[in-house]
Amino acid sequence: MKNILKTAALSTVLCLASCDAVWDLNLEPGKPVYDGEGMEGTIKGNLTSAYSMLLYSEVMGEYYWGWIGGMDTDESFRYNVVTNNTILNAHNIVPSTTSVREFWKNLYKINEFCNTAIMMSKTCTDMTQEELDDICGQAMVLKAFSHFTLAVNYGPVPIKDVSSYDMGLDTSLERLPVKDVCQYALDLCRDAVPLLKSIDQVGSSGQITKSAAEALSYRIALYMASHPDIRDTEKYNDVIRWADEFIANGPNRLNTRPLVIGEEILPAYARLFVNNMRSDATWNGDNPEGIWSIMFFVKSVQSGQYQGGRYKTAMRLGRQMGVPCPDQSGSSTIGYADLTYRALNNLYDKYVPSEGNPYPVGDLRRDWNIPTFCYKNRIGDNMADGCTPETRYPYFKVYMPDGITWDEEAVFLPVFDRENGWTVATGNVKDVILDYGGSGYTNSDGETTFTVTIPKTPRPATMGQFDSAAGGIIGYRQGASLDAATGLQKVNASNQNDGLTIDVVDGKVVSVIRLNPNAANLGTGFSTVTERGIGKWRREYEENLPPVRERDITACHFPVLRFADVLLMAAEAHLMGTSGDRSKGLEYLNQVRRRAYGVDINTKNPDVDFSDYTLETIMDERSRELCFEGVRRTDLIRWDAYTGSYDAINKVISGNPGNSYITYPIERLGENYEKYSILPIPSDEMGLAANTFYQNPGW
Repeated sequence: MKNILKTAALSTVLCLASCDAVWDLNLEPGKPVYDGEGMEGTIKGNLTSAYSMLLYSEVMGEYYWGWIGGMDTDESFRYNVVTNNTILNAHNIVPSTTSVREFWKNLYKINEFCNTAIMMSKTCTDMTQEELDDICGQAMVLKAFSHFTLAVNYGPVPIKDVSSYDMGLDTSLERLPVKDVCQYALDLCRDAVPLLKSIDQVGSSGQITKSAAEALSYRIALYMASHPDIRDTEKYNDVIRWADEFIANGPNRLNTRPLVIGEEILPAYARLFVNNMRSDATWNGDNPEGIWSIMFFVKSVQSGQYQGGRYKTAMRLGRQMGVPCPDQSGSSTIGYADLTYRALNNLYDKYVPSEGNPYPVGDLRRDWNIPTFCYKNRIGDNMADGCTPETRYPYFKVYMPDGITWDEEAVFLPVFDRENGWTVATGNVKDVILDYGGSGYTNSDGETTFTVTIPKTPRPATMGQFDSAAGGIIGYRQGASLDAATGLQKVNASNQNDGLTIDVVDGKVVSVIRLNPNAANLGTGFSTVTERGIGKWRREYEENLPPVRERDITACHFPVLRFADVLLMAAEAHLMGTSGDRSKGLEYLNQVRRRAYGVDINTKNPDVDFSDYTLETIMDERSRELCFEGVRRTDLIRWDAYTGSYDAINKVISGNPGNSYITYPIERLGENYEKYSILPIPSDEMGLAANTFYQNPGW
């Protein structure tokens, strides 16, 4: 524990010596929130330093949503982890692994800055009590977040509730049970609520407000209520009481207005994530959903104000977790992104109907979170101006023959053969299902009821050789594969083995049937779900780019808490609590559902509403709504859902055959769940606190 004290105390000294040596909390880029001197500047500087620690890649820059939150879940995986010995949850780590220490150390440094700010506020005379209350409230929520995150990931940890300065020579801190640490964090949040400003006063989700203290308290309380080793079920009733009032009285609400960008209309669900990518944490009537976002603002370390990589932070959303694009140039229109993090079949399957699961079509979250296209262009590769649908290359698309028009295009989904020849790069499409029939279909004779036959289509080299008169199924794969002769992107897959019969009735596609069911498949080489990117944060929406666009860094904000999460947490509490109102919880759940389908959230809709719900309904809906936001692993742990009836580990293995990058880490987790469900205590902490520390089981 002395190591914690040493690193935290050193950080405080550095801040006191020069607040300009650390990150600014920029509600406006380049303008620190503290511009006074004396005690006020020092207190605000410490709070700013606490916020700034969140920006480290070892905290919210990647670890929270990637190395930890993106591993071992049934939502996503990190590509090429078999031999990587530093990824926290690939299970190749040891207690001395740097990442184990850095995550621990930075979370405690956040806490230390907050302790110092609170300590100094007690004797500050150059600030009003209202100002001091608000700063202390923000510090308390940050302390709660750091302690809760530590307990979730390391098990029993010390509660560090005073500054190192006040501790003197007494450094005998002990690891306390997870229940005690969570209760400490919960009490901090609840005590902070009356001290903090309302988010409608602040006008930004980038600063901790009453809303953040409220929502974080629900997350902590649900963890305590549901975790198999805690089972403090009275916490469900606490969440019901707190959340019902918060939901009823606001000011947060769901984003319900679609977002228009150029000629595109994006679903209301996408609004918050587009704003994240635009580095916009503004809270207002158009964007009332955000509760707490970590604000990143450095767009480049290659040019501009932060040239040379002065600061140890790098946000990778949009780059490592994004829609793949090979363009690495500084004048890139869209922005480079690789396929480091990818979606799992398990998540995709939650959005589509299957045998015994008549899931309604039209969930707008599916194609936003797991996009149907990649970018293949580099500058000069016949790219359309700007970012439009013409710059996007579909992984799978059914092209109708020439002469057929429509008002709304039908949506066809590939059915991959997961039993025969399923590998990372095979992608055998054994069938096509109709996801949405579209409208206004008319053939060249003006008929609205007709049959279309699409023959098997030998793969053209590029779309310049595609027989548009006959139609066909075409697929692209990520990566740069430009045909130098034509300047067009090469086609990667087609329905070279079989064709389709498509029936249209009254302008709507009603069925799609293979021509020859005896053929091995429709075609091969199509990109499967596990080869696609993640589209929640898309670099094409970045704004105010630097002179030289950064390949590896974005300034994408990260949403820690938002109102949809509150509705789902409240729905769970109403289901599980003894004072719960099941009908009220169902309405909260269905408001999230209705927004996902683009219908009025306050009007019952039998086409999309759940008629009833269970805990497994909540488990699946939280995944559909909150995927890739770093909460799934915590949810699975508290529900005991890795094993037990939900059995996430074996679902991932069976749902993603033939991909060692997926099965390797999840199988390792299943082989020794008690060990790998939490991280080891860093070895240097063990060595410096031999009398009070013990190592986690198996490490």
